[in-house]
Amino acid sequence: MPLRKLWNSICGRTHGATENAAAAESAAPMPRETRQSGQAVSNTSKSASATASKHSAAAKPVASSVAAQPAAAKPARGILGFGSRNVEPALCKLLKPLKIGSLLEVGVDDGARALAIVATVQASNPETKLRYCAIDAFEMGEGPVTLMQFHQRVRGEGVSPQIFPDSIDNGLIRVCHTIGRVDVVVIGAATDKWQNPNTIAMLRRVCHPETIVFYSENGKWERFADTTAPAIRKAA
Repeated sequence: MPLRKLWNSICGRTHGATENAAAAESAAPMPRETRQSGQAVSNTSKSASATASKHSAAAKPVASSVAAQPAAAKPARGILGFGSRNVEPALCKLLKPLKIGSLLEVGVDDGARALAIVATVQASNPETKLRYCAIDAFEMGEGPVTLMQFHQRVRGEGVSPQIFPDSIDNGLIRVCHTIGRVDVVVIGAATDKWQNPNTIAMLRRVCHPETIVFYSENGKWERFADTTAPAIRKAA
């Protein structure tokens, strides 16, 4: 065999062997450690993607519920600015044009009317300090509140009452002895509890000639006219 052919034959074998080795190397399986590392990276990526999907799904209902909630309405300010409801508008309309320095309430119920009365009088006469007093049996009778509850309620709204926890007749006597005569009397008690000669006689003792007495009958406020003491006849 000539030298050139021998040389080409040797070179051809070597080149083929090199290509075969490279192909075998690329086709060879990856080492175990490399496969485990790749699988860990892939699993971590999948876990992170799943967690992000869960957070996104959980966030959507929360955002929806927040958006669906209406804005909380501001509480309406009441007669003294503390959220009290509008009470006895008809009575307050009668009191509004009057000049009142002192007022007696007979029968306070739950105390809401007292707050409405004081607020109306003070708004109409801001330059005059109202003297408010009340007669009620409270827990000694059939009242819906106790003396302590009524006192705490009106004091909490800025009212300084003078309270006479007693029957109507005895309370009128005590008012006459301690306060004297008042400008206005508001009677919330039932008419059968005070429209009798003895109680009316006691009522007259706390009234001056210009005193106005309002009383409630069948849900309507009326003006009571019989508050003037009868004239005393002189002996002949």
